[in-house]
Amino acid sequence: MILKFISPKFSIKKGGFDVVIGNPPYRGKFSEYAKDYFKKYYKCTGNENEKGFFDTFALFIEKGFNNLRKDGNLIFIVPISITSSESMVPLHRLLENNCQLIKISSYAVRPQPIFESADVNNSIISFSKTLTPVEKILCSKMYRKSKRFNLQYILNNLKFIDVKNYKLKGRYPKISYEIETQILDKLFSHKTRILHLIKEDGKKIFYRSSGGRYFKVIAPYPTNSSKDVTISLDKRLANTIGCILSSNLFF
Repeated sequence: MILKFISPKFSIKKGGFDVVIGNPPYRGKFSEYAKDYFKKYYKCTGNENEKGFFDTFALFIEKGFNNLRKDGNLIFIVPISITSSESMVPLHRLLENNCQLIKISSYAVRPQPIFESADVNNSIISFSKTLTPVEKILCSKMYRKSKRFNLQYILNNLKFIDVKNYKLKGRYPKISYEIETQILDKLFSHKTRILHLIKEDGKKIFYRSSGGRYFKVIAPYPTNSSKDVTISLDKRLANTIGCILSSNLFF
């Protein structure tokens, strides 16, 4: 059914929709036939030289984009990976080349799910299909629903800031305030990267290569997980770097 709906053969006449709005399915599993099909017709799946994305929500975003008329608008509730995965590069490029304004707010699943029965970190993405390059990418910090801050309060008090000059490969920062852009300015001004501190004979830091849904697992010792990966760093700095990578500030 999903393959039928997001088939290029499913098209809209007379210029397309004014508005596409919804909550597309996530994490669909596809046969090799379906993957070949999507690679042929969908830009978000990347190419042989570029990592792409096969999650159903990315396919639905591209299909929604294609079915908008010029100056039409899309708004979807999607997983937060829309802001934070290198595999998003092809989809980001499609939107950034054709949408004057992209707007993304983000929401944590803890301490309370932002939406009932949706046990996943979410983002709400909206854009206008202007067929012109992006001028602003407005993002928000990661909002958290709790007893003090219900959904209506959060939605009434959303704050956005333009992150166009602060995005990295496939990643948009989840920030809302000017002081946060000042922090990023300072970080980006430094030329030294963790890459430059890697030493083959250094101290090992262990980190989870996947998972870590509610927190990131980074430790100076193995966690006995099959997903453990190591990075060897300058012995003087390894523990400090591990602490930084585990921090909310880094997230």
